[in-house]
Amino acid sequence: MDNKLFYRRMMSLALPIALQNLLSSCGYLVDTAMVVGLGNVATSAIGVASRWSFLTNIAVFGVCSGCSALSAQYWGAGDKENVRKASGMAISAVALLSALYIVAAIAFPRFMMSIFTSEADVISAGAGYISMASFNMLFSGLALAFAMSMRSTGDVKSPFVASAAAVAVNIFFNYALINGHFGFPRMGIRGAALATVISGFVQLAVTVGLALAKKSVFLGTAGQMFGWGRDFIKKYASLALPILFNEILWALGTTIYSMVLARHGI
Repeated sequence: MDNKLFYRRMMSLALPIALQNLLSSCGYLVDTAMVVGLGNVATSAIGVASRWSFLTNIAVFGVCSGCSALSAQYWGAGDKENVRKASGMAISAVALLSALYIVAAIAFPRFMMSIFTSEADVISAGAGYISMASFNMLFSGLALAFAMSMRSTGDVKSPFVASAAAVAVNIFFNYALINGHFGFPRMGIRGAALATVISGFVQLAVTVGLALAKKSVFLGTAGQMFGWGRDFIKKYASLALPILFNEILWALGTTIYSMVLARHGI
């Protein structure tokens, strides 16, 4: 292949993916930046709560990466049937992980916060935030599963558009709900959580809408997407589990390091 053509093609794929990943990581940064005016307690509460979303996001990324590898292999081989099954596997795995996180965040928010901090006011503020913001994990996780399938089948622009829309919505609703602008109620830190959930829903809606509009190859009937055989599940596990364990171990290491420093007041 001609070098110029190769690099042009490579950049047309790499830049939207890089920008989309950058935008996807901005959600909790936006929350933190926009609650600074509420004081140190609110800022610390979001910082602590985001550690749990960080861990769960890493797990979601791991299971989606395994499915992405499968999808890319099958797409290259022209096997559309198994591309759909790989996408269905990603959606199911993300839904399960998200459900576990949401249940834990609703049932034990104060306990989850207390693992990273012993300050009662931070725990109290963060408990309200984490229980509400946890629903974003389902929306953003499913959006990631769809985005990975899109990338694997050659569509890198749609996930970028969805992420850009989500960030814009997050900024708007953070501004509106934290301090009560444009006729919205003043919700403080819970407003930041609600803004995150709304932006996650928008990201998923835009991603699914674009996939349907483009008739993406990975979409199919329930039987086509979720009718896995034992061999397919084994192949998925052989790809996804090493990625998942690697990512989780790295995330746990960095999280425990931060937890130890926080406990010593550093």
